[in-house]
Amino acid sequence: AVVLVSGWRPPTGAASVTRASPENERFSRLVLASAASVFVLILSGSYMVGYGAGTSCGTWPLCNGGLFPEGAAFAIHMGHRLLAAIIGIVVLVTAYAAWTRRGERPGLGWGGLAIATLFIAQVLVGAATVWGGFPAWLKAIHLSIASLIWMALAYMTALLMAGSNLPAWASHRGQSSAAGLEGATP
Repeated sequence: AVVLVSGWRPPTGAASVTRASPENERFSRLVLASAASVFVLILSGSYMVGYGAGTSCGTWPLCNGGLFPEGAAFAIHMGHRLLAAIIGIVVLVTAYAAWTRRGERPGLGWGGLAIATLFIAQVLVGAATVWGGFPAWLKAIHLSIASLIWMALAYMTALLMAGSNLPAWASHRGQSSAAGLEGATP
């Protein structure tokens, strides 16, 4: 999704792209930082499961009673949780910033609401997974919600890239194709 969005060009005949305000520049960077952070979080969860540490911490929110447990499997599992807490703050700040823009761009507001709701649900499902003894169906829901969060952030990124408030670093003046997807690869 990021490759597709970053390769997007306004279609021929589209309104000219203007430089975004500093506030919109900051918001665009925040959205991209959230998308990159969520991608890292998804990778950390995949690493945790691939390492075999997916069920190592049998309590939540602490790992077997500690914030920094000893042992590689425990540390990897708890590292994923701590990373989720840090990234959660970034994601929720992004969601709030998007929600405050709902008057000028309703899609951003709804995207922000979806991201906040999904992230909170993700944390609750993660906790329920631990409390329930790691059943496969809850792990599948946890993974599915992570995918939905990623999709919502890709949607928000696409809205930003397609809007007239493109940040200066993303504008491509004079470069467009009839299809609007110059250089995009499958």
